[in-house]
Amino acid sequence: MDIAWDSGGTGASFLGTYTGRTGEALSYDSTFGQFGVSATMYQGDDTYNDGYELGATFGAGPVKVGVGYKDADFSGTAADTSKAYGVSLGGKLGPAEYGFAYTDRDNTGNSIDLHLGYAGAYLAYGQADLDSGAKPNSVSVGYTLPIGKKTSAWFEAQQSDDDLGTKTSEVTKLKAALKYDF
Repeated sequence: MDIAWDSGGTGASFLGTYTGRTGEALSYDSTFGQFGVSATMYQGDDTYNDGYELGATFGAGPVKVGVGYKDADFSGTAADTSKAYGVSLGGKLGPAEYGFAYTDRDNTGNSIDLHLGYAGAYLAYGQADLDSGAKPNSVSVGYTLPIGKKTSAWFEAQQSDDDLGTKTSEVTKLKAALKYDF
């Protein structure tokens, strides 16, 4: 599951825990057999003054378990801080893949994300339970089409509802992208 590539992390995005690429960051990512570790530190960005992220994974056969923690200080006052943690479980069984993630962000809420895929096609569901009372959710279906060794095309349809009851609460998106891996 690639949160930047498909909508498998929509529930967490309702919490604002994923904001896209972060500039001026230093990252370390490595694997040691079945264990994986990662750390990122960022500062001086227009959105964040500073922050860090830590993560670890453990793979056993077709199953991978992960944990992550994020602490960010947003631009503005010292009270504008954000702490979030998450746990995940996922893996592959032949051409099938699955993923589950739970995220909790201080003073915001929590979310779940589910991802089921088979041979390039996938179904993703995300829902957040916000402290404000709203429970936004999203359902996506998509397909990744390999075009050669390093290129793929991606297509997705997504239906989301922010649970606010306004006429713009429900949104349908159709997405397409071309990806080349360097």
